[in-house]
Amino acid sequence: MATTANIPTVTVAGVSRIMGLKTIDGFLTAVGDRILVKDQTDARLNGIYTASAGYWYRAADARSPRTMQKGTTVHVQEGTVSGGCVYAFQTLNPVIGTSNIVISFYLSDDPAGDFAGAVQPLIDAAQAAADLAQQYAADAAGVSGVNVPIYASVASAAGSTIAAGVKSLRTQFNAPSYASLPSLVGGANYSRMSNATIDAAGYPALAYFRSTDRFLPDGTTHVTNGGYWVLNESPASATMFGAYEGAADNAPALNALATYCRITKAGLFIPPVATSYAVSTTLDFRDIAEINGKGALIVGAFDGMSAVRVGGTSTNVLRRARIWLEVQNSTDKSIVAGTRGIHFGGMAESKLWLHARGFDEGLYFDGSVNTNWVSNEFNILTLYNNGSHVHCNLGGASYFVNNQFRGGTWYIGTNQKATDRGTFKITLAGTAAIEEVLIDSPQIGIDGGSVGVAHAAFVMATLGSTSNLTTVFFRNARIETYSAFTNTLALVNVPSATGFASFNIDLLSASGIDDANIISPDLKRLFVTLRDMSNRPTGGANLVRRFEGARFFPVQAEGRISVPGVVLYDSATGGYAAPSPFLTNGVTARTSRANGDGQLVVSSSGQAIGHIYKKANTTQAAFLNFLNGSRAVSVVCFDADGAVLSGNAPYYAKGSNGQSVARTGASIYEFSTNWLWIHPSVDSFFVGASGWIGATIIESIDFEQGYAAPMLRLRDQETDISRLCYSQNMESYLPVGATIERNGFAGYRNTFALKTTLNTAALSAATTIDVVDATGIASGDRIGIEVDTVITGTERQWHNTTVSGAPSGNTVTLAAALPAAAAATRRVRLGRWVTR
Repeated sequence: MATTANIPTVTVAGVSRIMGLKTIDGFLTAVGDRILVKDQTDARLNGIYTASAGYWYRAADARSPRTMQKGTTVHVQEGTVSGGCVYAFQTLNPVIGTSNIVISFYLSDDPAGDFAGAVQPLIDAAQAAADLAQQYAADAAGVSGVNVPIYASVASAAGSTIAAGVKSLRTQFNAPSYASLPSLVGGANYSRMSNATIDAAGYPALAYFRSTDRFLPDGTTHVTNGGYWVLNESPASATMFGAYEGAADNAPALNALATYCRITKAGLFIPPVATSYAVSTTLDFRDIAEINGKGALIVGAFDGMSAVRVGGTSTNVLRRARIWLEVQNSTDKSIVAGTRGIHFGGMAESKLWLHARGFDEGLYFDGSVNTNWVSNEFNILTLYNNGSHVHCNLGGASYFVNNQFRGGTWYIGTNQKATDRGTFKITLAGTAAIEEVLIDSPQIGIDGGSVGVAHAAFVMATLGSTSNLTTVFFRNARIETYSAFTNTLALVNVPSATGFASFNIDLLSASGIDDANIISPDLKRLFVTLRDMSNRPTGGANLVRRFEGARFFPVQAEGRISVPGVVLYDSATGGYAAPSPFLTNGVTARTSRANGDGQLVVSSSGQAIGHIYKKANTTQAAFLNFLNGSRAVSVVCFDADGAVLSGNAPYYAKGSNGQSVARTGASIYEFSTNWLWIHPSVDSFFVGASGWIGATIIESIDFEQGYAAPMLRLRDQETDISRLCYSQNMESYLPVGATIERNGFAGYRNTFALKTTLNTAALSAATTIDVVDATGIASGDRIGIEVDTVITGTERQWHNTTVSGAPSGNTVTLAAALPAAAAATRRVRLGRWVTR
């Protein structure tokens, strides 16, 4: 067949497309028919097509310049006008989609046909009129029990008396206004159904009509139930219910479509349009598993309400759905509470493609009733100018587990200066939980003048006392900011002091977030990593630095300890104020010592060993990621004058499970954490492995630093004796001849060493002990006895004192009584130190 006039098209993503089965030159096309399209107003569309109920496509053998070259002829087999005619392509070297394709009459099977070609314009005009008449009127002559009659519209079918033998019919359009091309849509199939069945099923009024006859499906008549016809389509299109581009309000048609799809389990289809579908109220698409709104933007004035609701109703969980939705507010309502783009009920194992713009909450997951979202994939097209792009608001026993958000642009660029907003917002109450959420490859953009106080670039989370948030993972994220920030941006904001939260943030690139904050209260169990594609801290190779805490070698002697090349800190005895090159006896309750393996053993809190670092500036933050996993650390922050910075207004240091505390000698921060964030205004800071959580073994810490300000280790301060501090009851028992010295101090030399054990057990408060070997022991020798008190693991407390008088056989008298019992075979060490 060949066209005789321009046929209507639809525009999809800026491209005109031919769509649907049509009457061409007196014949109704069927799927697969080859059609010569030669009369389009836009001549670029001319060519040979394969007819389809959906979009038409150029035939496989006629879609290249070679197969559409000038002189190529086409023989038309069927058609009232063109049947038996031959047409020729007239465009030389056409560029498909760019060149106008000219197709003209060439010849026919007979001379009369040649004459017809000469008067082709007149014939075409007449046939176009005939085609319209045939499409818009009922085919009365073809009505039978076998043939399906075609009516121009629902109204024309409703005004007809249809034979009892006809069980199905088709409309060409729904409610056409022939002067308005967008309304020439909505053709559909209908089947007979009794009114009683329609009422029982709950079909919406726009899904059925009544003809003038009163026939039932079985051919009998009924004055009340007869003459009814119900839509019979799957998927069902919005146009079949009267929706079309340019209509003042498509909400009634779209909600009727949704009701029909829930009843029949049909797929819901909203055809693509060049602009949008205007609606006046919320669309309820819940409990519908197939929704195709690709290219069908839904626009309305949504103020304090949701644009579209999807997923399950109440506690119902919709499973294995496939949904494409695009929604937009007609005016920006990104700071109006309760204004939501796509409002989700429970879903599982579903895949969605989503666009939302201009809402307070772009994607809103409503867990106000006990429901869940499990193993869903949310593909983000665009999230634009939303106060919070995603908000998971869960209460009761609701949960959000193993869900993925993939790709897309997440942009905030219009005055969202309201508090409690974030790219990914989470509100948990009751026992609600969020676990294993992946936000993969988001392109995050934030305008500096558009964020409210503590706006979170990544996660804003408010947690309940029994709720948990386990691993929200941003992977391959990119973030870029624009213009100066009115308020300080937060990377992560977790204002609640209860619950548990864990975040991983992997950045491919970042700009403009060097002074962003991390907000969480004291003792908040918060885990954050900021890393790049190579599993390195963010900031790029020019910023990323690895700091290895060199293995340290503590030495004890005469109640003192020296650890070369580090800074020692003891909060209970004056912090950094010690005037000695050695840790000397301090508070009596503290027991610390070196164990010979490059470690310090501490029995109580407040001691740390580490280094001091200086940031390159006081305008950028610093982020440290510990390479040894979660560590107990103490942090002291200083300004450029060396004054201590402390407190929580602001927090100058932030980590997981931490607190700001005032220790004797300094105000410090203490954390058990695998990461550390340092405030932009900090000039330098001490970070050291710590015993603040109680008895433990202190080891050096290794970390990588990226994300913002580069740092240098201040090695000169590690040899500054004013930064060494006191401790108590520490001893080293070294070989004869061993010395301890430092610049400006003569030091000590050991002249006697003995290792032995207790021969018999000794009671607490005993002043004498029985040893296995007393050879060479003299009055005044330093002696250490391992007692039964456990510090941590296999490490036990030592009692260090001096020998009082010469031994009597193997009995040794102590200057200070044992503080605890000591079992037989406990270790005993002796040394004799003299000043050099």
